[in-house]
Amino acid sequence: MAGLTEMTMHAYENRILVVTAKRPGFRRAGRAWPAERTEAPATNFRPDQVEAILADPMLVVHLEDAPAPADPPMTETEIHEKLLDVFPGLDQAKDFTRDGTPKAKSVERIAGFAIPAATIATSWAAFRAMKEGDGQGGSDGGNAGGGGS
Repeated sequence: MAGLTEMTMHAYENRILVVTAKRPGFRRAGRAWPAERTEAPATNFRPDQVEAILADPMLVVHLEDAPAPADPPMTETEIHEKLLDVFPGLDQAKDFTRDGTPKAKSVERIAGFAIPAATIATSWAAFRAMKEGDGQGGSDGGNAGGGGS
């Protein structure tokens, strides 16, 4: 029997009960259900409670897949590292402003997410400093160095 309960619990992981009571305030599984659509993670209930909710004729119920958890936001360090990977792939003719700085829209398009302009500027300055430290400061004809027209 314990194996069945464990198997049943696993069946309800990442599932949401969508419940509407036929009579407002109808009670099942330790809670009163409203007449409006209500969503509750199936894991909030024991497997026998989920079965009782599903079987109760006073409740209109169906199970849905829970939405995938959102990715945690990137840290400033992760964004900076991503930008250091993006900058070498920028097209000098299309992706830079007249003063030689990367266009925010171009950087965001390649990175795949929105990035504050100040963050791009800070990472761009660090990228340029690293290039100059590697002896590559003059390899772009001075355009990325701010010496444009």
